[in-house]
Amino acid sequence: MSPLCTRLLLGWWLTLGIMPAAALDPRDLDILRIRLGMGETAVSAHLAEQGITSVQRQANRACPVDAIAWCRTVIVARTRDGSLTIELADPMPGAVLTEPWVSSILYRLDGRGPNESEMIRMSVLGRFGQPSSLRPMTWCEQPDPTGACPANRPHLVFEPGPDIGARLFLTAGLVLSPPR
Repeated sequence: MSPLCTRLLLGWWLTLGIMPAAALDPRDLDILRIRLGMGETAVSAHLAEQGITSVQRQANRACPVDAIAWCRTVIVARTRDGSLTIELADPMPGAVLTEPWVSSILYRLDGRGPNESEMIRMSVLGRFGQPSSLRPMTWCEQPDPTGACPANRPHLVFEPGPDIGARLFLTAGLVLSPPR
């Protein structure tokens, strides 16, 4: 795919669903049709529908027998314009969902040129509106009294790269920092 086609597709994808920041609930957002809380089976189906075939699933790590501990599984997929890292949490005992579910999505966008990071940033602002917090740009349903988005609540973070590329991180708020 040519760089121009990639930019046009990215711009089209990022401009869908424009909404004001005040109404932005990260639980309602998706990254490449993957949503927080989605089951692993649905994630695999959405990736396949989009032609994303370069997918690696890292096996479950040893999980403690603690009732409040969550076991994690990670899916890493190469996309046309970057990569996705999808973290899945095992269901809690007695939960409605019986399969691992999406707890976070990291979308690394590879820039192709010197102005690509700024183009991506403008597309993100066009789709999600003004962020709740600026450094880094973060969207959440309700910022805390200082104006920051609580790390333990669902939020979306955008970090433009220093030269090219960017990171878009959507989390259910179960982890305190995005994977690097």
